[in-house]
Amino acid sequence: MVGAVRTVWAKHDRATQKWLPLWRHLADSAAVAGLLWDHWLPRNVKELLAEPLPGGEADARRLYVWLAGTHDIGKATPAFACQVPELADVMAAAGLGMRTRGQFGDDRRMAPHGPAGQALLQEWLQDRHGWTRRASAQFAVVVGGHHGVPPDHLQIHDLDAHPELLRTPGPAEAVWRRVQDELLDACADTFEVADRLDHWREVKLPQPVQALLTAAVIVSDWIASNPDLFPYFPEERPRGDTERVAAAWRGLRLPAPWSPAEPAGSAPELFAARFALPPGAVVRPVQEQALAVARGMERPGMLIIEAPMGEGKTEAALAVAEVFAARSGAGGLYVALPTMATGNAMFPRLLAWLDRLPSTASGTAREAAPEPRSVLLAHAKAALQEDYAELMRDSRHTVAAVDAYGDDESPARSAKAAPAGLVAHQWLRGRKKGLLASFAVGTIDQLLMTGLKSRHLALRHLAMAGKVVVIDEAHAYDTYMNTYLDRVLSWLGAYGVPVVVLSATLPAGRRRELAEAYTGTSAELLAHCADYPLLTAVAHGTDPVTASPAASGRRTDVVLECLADDPSALADRLAVELGDGGCALVVRNTVDRVTDTAAVLRARFGAEHVTVAHARFIDIDRAGKDAALLARFGPPDGQGRSPLRPPTAHIVVASQVAEQSLDVDFDLLVTDLCPVDLLLQRMGRLHRHPRGERQDARPPRLRQPRCLVTGVDWSTEPAPTPVKGSRTVYGPYALLRSLAVLAPHIGMPGAPGRPVRLPEDISPLVQRAYGDGEPCPARWEPTAGPARALHQEARGRQRKRAEVFRLDEVRRAGRALIGWIDAGVGDADDSSAGRAQVRDGRESLEVLVVMRRADGTLATLPWLDGGRGGLELPTDAVPSPRAARAAAASGLRLPYHFSFPGSLHEALAELEELYVPAWQEKESHWLAGELILALDEDRRARLAGWHLAYDPDEGLLVTREEPSPGAAPEHRPEAPSFNLTDRPWLPVQFDDGSERELSLLEVFDQAWRIRRLVGDLPTQDFALTRLLLAILHDALGGPGRGAAPDDCDAWEDLWLSRTPYAAAVAEYLHLHRDRFDTRHPERPFYQVAALRTAKDEVSSLNRVVADVPNGEPFFTMRMPGVGRLGHAEAARWLVHAQAFDPSGIKSGAVDDPRVKAGKGYPQGVAWAGNLGGVLLEGDSLHETLLLNLMAADSTGLHADEADRPAWRAEPCGPAEARDLAQRPYGLRDLYTWQSRRIRLHHDDDGVHGVVLAYGDRLEPHNKMRYEPMTSWRRSPTQEKKRGEPRVYLPQEHDPSLMAWRGVEGLLTARKPGTEQGQDGAPHLRPKVVEWAARLASDGFLPHGHLIRARVVGARYGTQQSVIDEVVDDGVLMPVVLLHREDRRYGQSAVDALNDAEKAVGVLADLAADLALASGSDPEPRRNAARELGFGTFDTPYRRWLRELGAVPDPAGHRDRWKREVRRIVGDLGTGLLDDAGAAAWEGRIVETRGAPRWLNDAAADLRFRTRLDGLLATGNEPPPHQPPARPGSEESPE
Repeated sequence: MVGAVRTVWAKHDRATQKWLPLWRHLADSAAVAGLLWDHWLPRNVKELLAEPLPGGEADARRLYVWLAGTHDIGKATPAFACQVPELADVMAAAGLGMRTRGQFGDDRRMAPHGPAGQALLQEWLQDRHGWTRRASAQFAVVVGGHHGVPPDHLQIHDLDAHPELLRTPGPAEAVWRRVQDELLDACADTFEVADRLDHWREVKLPQPVQALLTAAVIVSDWIASNPDLFPYFPEERPRGDTERVAAAWRGLRLPAPWSPAEPAGSAPELFAARFALPPGAVVRPVQEQALAVARGMERPGMLIIEAPMGEGKTEAALAVAEVFAARSGAGGLYVALPTMATGNAMFPRLLAWLDRLPSTASGTAREAAPEPRSVLLAHAKAALQEDYAELMRDSRHTVAAVDAYGDDESPARSAKAAPAGLVAHQWLRGRKKGLLASFAVGTIDQLLMTGLKSRHLALRHLAMAGKVVVIDEAHAYDTYMNTYLDRVLSWLGAYGVPVVVLSATLPAGRRRELAEAYTGTSAELLAHCADYPLLTAVAHGTDPVTASPAASGRRTDVVLECLADDPSALADRLAVELGDGGCALVVRNTVDRVTDTAAVLRARFGAEHVTVAHARFIDIDRAGKDAALLARFGPPDGQGRSPLRPPTAHIVVASQVAEQSLDVDFDLLVTDLCPVDLLLQRMGRLHRHPRGERQDARPPRLRQPRCLVTGVDWSTEPAPTPVKGSRTVYGPYALLRSLAVLAPHIGMPGAPGRPVRLPEDISPLVQRAYGDGEPCPARWEPTAGPARALHQEARGRQRKRAEVFRLDEVRRAGRALIGWIDAGVGDADDSSAGRAQVRDGRESLEVLVVMRRADGTLATLPWLDGGRGGLELPTDAVPSPRAARAAAASGLRLPYHFSFPGSLHEALAELEELYVPAWQEKESHWLAGELILALDEDRRARLAGWHLAYDPDEGLLVTREEPSPGAAPEHRPEAPSFNLTDRPWLPVQFDDGSERELSLLEVFDQAWRIRRLVGDLPTQDFALTRLLLAILHDALGGPGRGAAPDDCDAWEDLWLSRTPYAAAVAEYLHLHRDRFDTRHPERPFYQVAALRTAKDEVSSLNRVVADVPNGEPFFTMRMPGVGRLGHAEAARWLVHAQAFDPSGIKSGAVDDPRVKAGKGYPQGVAWAGNLGGVLLEGDSLHETLLLNLMAADSTGLHADEADRPAWRAEPCGPAEARDLAQRPYGLRDLYTWQSRRIRLHHDDDGVHGVVLAYGDRLEPHNKMRYEPMTSWRRSPTQEKKRGEPRVYLPQEHDPSLMAWRGVEGLLTARKPGTEQGQDGAPHLRPKVVEWAARLASDGFLPHGHLIRARVVGARYGTQQSVIDEVVDDGVLMPVVLLHREDRRYGQSAVDALNDAEKAVGVLADLAADLALASGSDPEPRRNAARELGFGTFDTPYRRWLRELGAVPDPAGHRDRWKREVRRIVGDLGTGLLDDAGAAAWEGRIVETRGAPRWLNDAAADLRFRTRLDGLLATGNEPPPHQPPARPGSEESPE
């Protein structure tokens, strides 16, 4: 390649000015792709890619390398190349001319280089190789989606409509096309696909293949884009093409995929080789049968293992995974578990298993130099898990190019080798690449995100497609999560991914759903299989296979008894049961019940005999708790001994943390009622291990396993009633079903039930509880019926919510992945925000707990072991790595008390007050961005009105009052409140036309779905919108800064994002929550606390409700007045009163020096009442807010550092503020100006009265630099009165004029003939319109984008004491009309308006002439004709104006308008002539300026037509043919 093609650039480093040519990057990417295919991609992935191609794997490799080699062809376009001017100049010199980035403006964003590359590749395949558009799309979409998001149809349409983004029109166009074709031709030849394209033309690529190819291209691109591996030009150490790639590959050292040989030998031999079994242990029937079923499957598919707790399901799954991997070619394993804690516990087990695997496919034992295997612990706190942390430390190496014979041939490695060559590979880390490691343990969330529409989803698919997937605890997921899981299984089935599902208590219906999701075919028979243990094998194209292994011989009969829900009764019973010693487990369904129960039991048995275990411990303490529980209550050692088991009575009081994945063993179980599958899980902790012969090492009374069921009021009718906490956690219906199926087993006093036989009864109980039949007896129906309805409704809601962002099902082969993740969630990872997408629950806060010493310094918690306690955490520097890691290990998820919107927001605001800038540095990755909770030296804190106390042994205690020994917390009733942040009060209309009221939080969160505010009056909409803008400016800016956004670039970031400000506003509202409470006792919103008159008068609400003019109920539905308002409506009128309250005599407030004789005398209308309000509206409230959100750098807009909204100012008193001379400080101050002093009088039912007095005066003259939402007029009268050279006042709206007639004042900065000279301009347009003009001119808004200029105002009467009329109108127009550089469109709109006005003037003159001809007064006829003309033009002009932005020639569009005006006015004139009558026909002599003349209707008509044609001549066509003379013009109509 020579000439222009070699100037095209792909990469550029602004710091060093180095660059990389496009041809070089494409070659690098293709070379990497070839190496990834040969050495890294698992065999099953390669086979899947090869399946649809005629040439098999050879074709698949060529296709992958070719797509990797063409992936950035979209960079060979002017839209991309213009970004670096110096490189663009070089290209232009070679003939590749292009516009500058600024000249492209916003249009350039329509051509990201991924979709642009797809367009070019499709065009090349279609034009040069005869492919159809549909065929080319399925291949080219890989190029289009290589940045994580496949293009949608709108993007493709935009590119089709804007070819200038792909090639510069004119002489350069041919050069661009030649270079693009030259690159694509070279790629086809070099990567050996030129002769394969004809064979691929008819191929229909399945969507899974497209997804995997996209992901594989992303991986090759990321590696080839790493400048440490592939240096930019000029290179410091030049290498040839081959050596350049080889050096990079050596430096990357990417581990090869797992390639096991199928393990031979019997099950006992395999299990003995892979697992460290205790002496005398034998393989259990479930494990042996699972291995046999896996070996017997015709092709690997999904194996569901249902077996009791403690049967070794995990070991069975790993054995099956090895067989599945060998047969399928899967290159790794992912184990999905319910929680981070279970993932942490599983990780060392995975490492131990990996350490015992053969190191090569030959199946031989471990060798001297084992092949490295990449390993990952996949959750947000993985780095705190000791095994993984050690693995990361031991795996560190620099990712950089390595020469074959240089000094850097063998980078230094840790002296300590990880077992079996296991590595946490440096490159395979991070939220997007991590799962590409061969072996991973993580939460179920990581797997569920495979079904979540999110960026780089294809990478997650590649990660899972190359593995065997094990799903543990499959029964533990709710409807919301299962909705995602089913979709994930459908994609895994399409990929042919082997799956192993583990559960102890899986309902048969759920078993069927899992099988059907994976295979896509009916599995109805599986819903009726009741065997247990049970193995179910399903695969595509085969019938399901089930097997029922024999029981392991471990059998337990558990006696169930009911126990009253009384802590004292529990203590009495335990005293009896543990009289001879023994260990009891008490499981409560809520942590509050755990702590309450533990307190009672400690008082009875002593603190040393009671242990608690729940989720309200910091991470490091909880890990220690789990370890201690395992040590004390875990299985016996190899000699059958348990030296740490308590020798005397001991009670563990635990929440659900003891329910799963903890191998602990107790003599007695007491449990709150819970769903039956979970109850059986809890029973699995009872007599879990043998202790002596026939359990004779246990106390005699406890040798029979017994479970006492409590947490129920057994005496209620018609059905027992579970306690409230249990109903909240599980729902009443699930608990009632559990009770119903357990009824035959639960013994009552004097009536023992039938023992639960484990494992025989597990499946029957679960199937009855979760089957289609109704297990509750008929007499329970009054209780069960409503509970059932709520249960079904909740499940339906969960399904519906889960479907919003769920990935679509696999479509037919050949359908391109265009729009695959359209309307997705953006990035998704295992953060709290990411997990929230695939889990359905309340939002919660997670904090890092530290200690604040008496001297104010911070330190790690003093009781942490291993030298981590009491380490200093400096606030002026980055803490030491050891201290920072210790603090990070002290994470704590705050309990439900802080999950409700009010308390969550308040807590978040308080926590954010401890913000340490030094901890936000890159070097402080452990602490950056974390919320910090500081305990005092007594381990206490106060948060959002709650008192917190932490104990390393007891966990977190949360009470309303300061905790004190023996003192029960006292409940304090909450103060009356109506908080606008979370109470609905803003009326909105959604895009579907529906209307409802929302809170502030909801309005900002859903602004993109809201069409507009729909207040009680248009002026109320205006006032409320300004309130929202003040919040938005302040939330994005903050104290001491100008009103955000800072500039147009910051504004553009907001405009292009779908939810650009919701999170920031939510945090802001949380921080200032108490300032938005209209009933706050000290700082009520927009009011003055304790405002009163000398006589304590309270006025009627007529004073603030604007549709009751001055208390007179004329023309209103409020008859005879307003006696009471709801809190929501009262809040709206409160905001309106501060903006539009009339003048007149007001109440005289005590302590207001302006009051005379108890009265407040007129001081003018509230601020917004002075304005002719102009509001720019978009298609949604989101657009409306942003169109009016002026940047801080807007020209001529005043901003002061003191600017703040009313709620951040000092509370107002009755008198005027002292700083009025310096105000308004800026937009935030102005938009929330407190024109009045108000106090609403309320009770719990609403507002019933008001005290309304004058507030802060603000003179309207010369406030142009402050107020952007009005036009301004120069006032000579005020100039003379004030003795000032120039005075501008707000231009009020004329109710008689329609909005479109004022468009001239919006489109031109000054009206024609009023250019600013030495004497100033008579009129100024609104600053907000100037702002929109700037956005249009600078390319931030596309020219055709439509905005509505809405005009809103109030007209006052009777000395401004009443609102006479409200003005509300608007005109829709494209923003190009506001363009400051290209004024053709705006001028055409103004000229067209003048055309209409002049034509109406001609029509009015015709009416006057006809009146004169008939002897009548001409003025009434003239005025009537004007009204008729302007009224007729209202709709046509609005329509013409709306269409103006889409035409290429505004002058031609105006010509069309002239013809329309001529037609309309001509028809109106004809109507006037028809109605003129005989007197006008006869005519008369009339006086004119020159001389008397004869005037009749014929003369008037001729004058009218002549003037109209002259006025509306278009210049490019002759005037239209004159209409024939009207009949009757020559003879009498009689």
